[in-house]
Amino acid sequence: MNRFPPPPCTIVICGKADIINVLSKQRFDAVISIINPGRNKMWFPHRIAKQRKKMEKHCSNILQMQFWDTENDFDVGGPRDHHIIAIREFSRNLLGKKIIIHCMQGISRSPAAAIIVLRSLGYPHDDATNHVLQVQPSAMPNQLMLKIDDAQTKPL
Repeated sequence: MNRFPPPPCTIVICGKADIINVLSKQRFDAVISIINPGRNKMWFPHRIAKQRKKMEKHCSNILQMQFWDTENDFDVGGPRDHHIIAIREFSRNLLGKKIIIHCMQGISRSPAAAIIVLRSLGYPHDDATNHVLQVQPSAMPNQLMLKIDDAQTKPL
């Protein structure tokens, strides 16, 4: 029996390799897509647009972001304030909705994003973390993302 209340939305977490397959089998109200930044500036924008087009066949409400899976504040290209703000703002209208969140492996960035989504909808931090670990038992949520979120939501 669960010791925490039901979550304010339904969340599915997966890796990049599974996103189109999962989207084609279930209906989702929103997608949060987190991918690594491109190294080749010439072809990377085309690749992002191609992936978005595939996702849009199944869901039109998409937040697509790019940052590395790092937990070091000083790494260039890692999660920053504006990424977390974007996740929180995107989450505002997702109460009672079904959301799929993916990163490269579905282990670090997407579970952290899921916790941020749940918290932005009023779910307590510990309950959000426990729920995400139930949904994705192998999750190791990105601690830098959660640290940034904590700093943004900390009462003054």
